[in-house]
Amino acid sequence: MKNTIKALAILAICGFAGTASAQNTASANGYAAGNIIAPVSVRPNENGGGINFGSFVAGSGTVTESGNHITNYSNSQMSPGSNQGSPADASFTVSGQANYSVNLSTAVLGGLPAGLTLSALTVTPGTNPVGLGAGGSVNVTIGGTLTDDGSYTTPGAFNAANAFSLTAAYN
Repeated sequence: MKNTIKALAILAICGFAGTASAQNTASANGYAAGNIIAPVSVRPNENGGGINFGSFVAGSGTVTESGNHITNYSNSQMSPGSNQGSPADASFTVSGQANYSVNLSTAVLGGLPAGLTLSALTVTPGTNPVGLGAGGSVNVTIGGTLTDDGSYTTPGAFNAANAFSLTAAYN
């Protein structure tokens, strides 16, 4: 009986110990992370985001709103003297993630009466990239040049609702 118990004990120790084998697969878990930032937005400020060239006398030449509320006439005959109306540069607020920067671009879209063309859009601040600062926004002004080829002589106000665009994109 003693031998049987010893044999069973030896068998239990050796027989049930199992064998080690190499693994043929392995896995590990990874994580996903990111940082969601505020979307970029562009909204017009005063005067609805438009360039107002004020009053001018019809004739061949240009009227330039320089982007800092200064109006110049290439032809002195176009100047209405002290009756300039309310010339103003366009004003926008560009917003997004604080302390990020954006690139600004403009495009002339047209829509002006025949004989008038818009060109030479100037953006202030004018150097890309433009920082949004700690508050996450920056004020942008836009001026431009309005050319009258001499064929537009109709007195009265005109308004080209979509004459130009301002685009901001994260840098």
